[in-house]
Amino acid sequence: MPAGIAVSVCVSCRMRLRRPPAPRCERCDHPVRFALGGACPICEALPDVVGTVRSAVLHRPPAGALVHAFKYDGWLDLAGSMAERMESLLPQDADSLVPVASPPRRRRSRGFNPSEELARCLSRRTGIPVHEALRRPADAPRQVGLSPDQRAANVRNAFVPTVDGIDESERLVLVDDVFTTGATAAAAATTLGQVGAVRVDVLTFARAIPVLPGGADAS
Repeated sequence: MPAGIAVSVCVSCRMRLRRPPAPRCERCDHPVRFALGGACPICEALPDVVGTVRSAVLHRPPAGALVHAFKYDGWLDLAGSMAERMESLLPQDADSLVPVASPPRRRRSRGFNPSEELARCLSRRTGIPVHEALRRPADAPRQVGLSPDQRAANVRNAFVPTVDGIDESERLVLVDDVFTTGATAAAAATTLGQVGAVRVDVLTFARAIPVLPGGADAS
């Protein structure tokens, strides 16, 4: 996209953006009516350090197209519209916004980290500082198309902290573009917990509802 051209989301697309369907799990926002055996399949895979997970919209048209244009076509101005949707879901006592770190090759090819752009837009809107507490030193295959178990293995030990310690009273909000199975958020939050974080909330723009065991699409 040519530099200097502002991008906004049209009224028609805004009206089609929807929150994940209710009822939802109080902790992770997963639609609980699809949970198996009365347990939330997403929460079971999240570490204890994760507090709540919230996503602004369901990953259904036009949300997917917006995420694709933002991440892969370089329409960075979309980050402002996405952050606007996310802002109301921020915990009121949030202390820092922590963007999920991108693998080095992906960051070089894009020239930016989508999660960092969202975090910075949220910071400008709220005054909550961005804390780049994570880095991702190695490249790995993309998560798209992988099974839940493959996703978890793909990001296991993928993150390292950029700080020696985090004050246990500091409430961190992990910021990313899309939440699917929670594998990336779990790995990132676990790393933050290893350096002292006692609670990490997760906030994303979109929520992709994965196919559950047995082939049922939770959407």
